[in-house]
Amino acid sequence: MESVIKEIQFNNFDSFLKSISYGGELYNIIYPNFIFRGESSDKFKLIPSALREYNKDKIMQLGNCHGTDCQMMRIAAEYAILRKFYYSCDDANLYVPNCCIRKYPIDDVSVFLNHETWLPEDLYEIAGLAQHYGLPTRLLDWSKDIYVSLYFACLGAMKQIKMEAHINDDNIVLWALNAKKIESDKSIGKMIPLKFIKPSYYGNPNLGAQKGLFTLWEFVSDEQRKNEVEVTPLDTFLINKAIDNQTLLYKLTLPTKFVLYLYVMLRNLGYDASRIFPGYNGISQLISEDLLYNQIFSMVTA
Repeated sequence: MESVIKEIQFNNFDSFLKSISYGGELYNIIYPNFIFRGESSDKFKLIPSALREYNKDKIMQLGNCHGTDCQMMRIAAEYAILRKFYYSCDDANLYVPNCCIRKYPIDDVSVFLNHETWLPEDLYEIAGLAQHYGLPTRLLDWSKDIYVSLYFACLGAMKQIKMEAHINDDNIVLWALNAKKIESDKSIGKMIPLKFIKPSYYGNPNLGAQKGLFTLWEFVSDEQRKNEVEVTPLDTFLINKAIDNQTLLYKLTLPTKFVLYLYVMLRNLGYDASRIFPGYNGISQLISEDLLYNQIFSMVTA
């Protein structure tokens, strides 16, 4: 089902911008039914942070779990991380949602005993908070705002350019996921086990400003809990589970050499750190990002 995932390489910034802007060819396809994710490199895969190979040891250590790295042990570690985050926030008088974690303030082995899918729905909200503030979970970040996603792709690429002291021949990526199609198919019994999770924006101004939400690929059976950790990228999952040839995911790529154009465009539209991260930290970050832009501009024009 090649049409399930469509990859479009843009080699011209103007054509990319025209295509995704109001009235453009892709705009007319993806609005308002798609959600978006930006990546600074097309080498990165659609794998959530808790399942990335380089995070494996970190997760087990954060969760204070020892033993064979099977699915069940990884779940135990992820759950332990959520418990630590939950009670640390609560102890610091920060908002936390009411969920099953509160039932076990001293110790909890329920994760080993229940037969729910992972993550269970009761933990969506706290997992979303933990994910947004940098802890590894099985959630994958998306935005309802295409320019927010482009901001993160652009900024990541600029940081890489500064670190390498040159512009490489890589591409930034804008993923566009057909959320409406996936949800609509569930209503007629054509189930793709992908959950869309939108935590409350109240009390989380960054997530609200970013129009953020998450996806979660669930697994169900007890047998799967005994298996090795599943690290299949989301795009591969979608190809394997697609029920027809309608496009579920676009992968739009643009050469990294255009990131300075992209930064200026986003800056002029008001999509900068002061908008993405409301408050004093966002202003401070904006000043640093403008400096980063000027440093790269000077480097490439020297």
